[in-house]
Amino acid sequence: MDEYFDRLEYIKNKGLYEQASLRAGLFEGNHTIKAVFRKLDKNKEKIGRLTKKAEKLSNKHSAGGYEYEQEMLKINEKIMALQSQQTAFKGGKYTKAAVAYKKAMDSTIYGMSEGATPDEILSSVPVQYKDHFKSFIDERSKSERKKILKELPEYLRKPLQIAWGENVDKIDSNGKFFKKHELPSMA
Repeated sequence: MDEYFDRLEYIKNKGLYEQASLRAGLFEGNHTIKAVFRKLDKNKEKIGRLTKKAEKLSNKHSAGGYEYEQEMLKINEKIMALQSQQTAFKGGKYTKAAVAYKKAMDSTIYGMSEGATPDEILSSVPVQYKDHFKSFIDERSKSERKKILKELPEYLRKPLQIAWGENVDKIDSNGKFFKKHELPSMA
């Protein structure tokens, strides 16, 4: 049920985002919203990959050392540079609406990017699971992580895999999902 509503929330906000960004282009002359978000999304993906790299490096070198410190410094500098490329959107009500709908779209589990922060991850998780997820995110043992993932429903694995810097299991597209589950009618 949670997955169903998460996907509906994503679809709703994606449609509203598309409309608002189109109107921002038509009525406010702001044609760059989608391009800016594509760049920000790519930056988030890069940050996610760098975070995975840092996690692997810290697991490999628990004692530290000069080479480890230098490599971690390089990774952190790259992450900081990518994070500093935040963009301020200028425009009217449609631009602001597009930004809000994009954020709402990305705050679903289905729409979450691999570069999501721990706060973004926790905000996407349904309320009844938040306390467990806080504990799960802090888990360091690989064997315990495997046990946790094995017990969770498929769609709840993604947030933990992102938090742990692991490869995310592929999930069905919304098209495939809603072939098996009925979409609500417009009436």
